[in-house]
Amino acid sequence: MTFERFERIGGIFKIKASVSTKGVISLNQGACNAYKLSPANAKFVELYYDKDEKLIGMKFVIEENGSVATVRHRKSSLDFSAKSMMDFYGIQPSKTSLYELKNENGMIILDLKTAVERKTKKED
Repeated sequence: MTFERFERIGGIFKIKASVSTKGVISLNQGACNAYKLSPANAKFVELYYDKDEKLIGMKFVIEENGSVATVRHRKSSLDFSAKSMMDFYGIQPSKTSLYELKNENGMIILDLKTAVERKTKKED
């Protein structure tokens, strides 16, 4: 038998995103780790929307080149405002919800069809 010592107690490895009722998209620590997003390589985000498939595409970039949102890096996540895009397309959630993510050809894709409303502490 070969045991491997686990050194990352308290780390988050499940890949998730959330969208708040105010239009803020957050990617958790698991997503940041999986997609190698850091302040050095993800200062801004370009946003894309596929109306037919209800998908939000995100390309993280270093330079502000045109229409981009500024990324805020937190201790264990990152977030940015996508309110103007959500208002434009009428895709604002009525409650903060969690979504599945995938990476295709360098674009991180948030599938709006996978929404699961996040429970609040009051609901527990």
